[in-house]
Amino acid sequence: MVAEQDDHEVREYVRLASQGDQHASRWLYQRYRPLLAVMTSARIPAQMRQRFDTDDVLQSSFTNAFEALKHYEFTTEEAFRSWLLSVALNKLHDRVRANRAGVRSAYREISGVDFDARHDEHAQSQTPSMIVAQAERRSRLLSAIQALNQPLREIVTMRCLESRTWSEIAAHVELSEDQVRRRYSEALTVMQKQLD
Repeated sequence: MVAEQDDHEVREYVRLASQGDQHASRWLYQRYRPLLAVMTSARIPAQMRQRFDTDDVLQSSFTNAFEALKHYEFTTEEAFRSWLLSVALNKLHDRVRANRAGVRSAYREISGVDFDARHDEHAQSQTPSMIVAQAERRSRLLSAIQALNQPLREIVTMRCLESRTWSEIAAHVELSEDQVRRRYSEALTVMQKQLD
């Protein structure tokens, strides 16, 4: 019954947001931002964490998602949440790839300059509040993952922290890919409730 109420409520906000309703867009952003923040933050490669602002990735992701809502066919709240997460993770992957390419290119152009010193200068440009906010998001995510039961925690860890494919996870836990996806979705629901 609760899932049906969530489906109906979210469906209505998605419909309104797809028509440009700013209130509905804010509601969706506020509802899904905490989960997407910790999930994307956890996927940032360790060596790049100081160069990435999760909020920039999320704002860009939500902008893309809201533009795509005109063509999105709502089925369930669970499917919508998974779709939003995939938009955010795709945006993050694009930024990581661009950053890696830019770093390689910049390193070639500035050969002879100490790359680590340039990286340290960037790290120093972060404000203490930015560093604390990033650490808090990582801590909240890890706490939410740790609170999951062992089978769900294992699937989330393999998918989000180890970047394994559905087929790799399914083979490891000896379940079908569909079962793994359902359990992953269940884990995201549990985590979102903890993060709200």
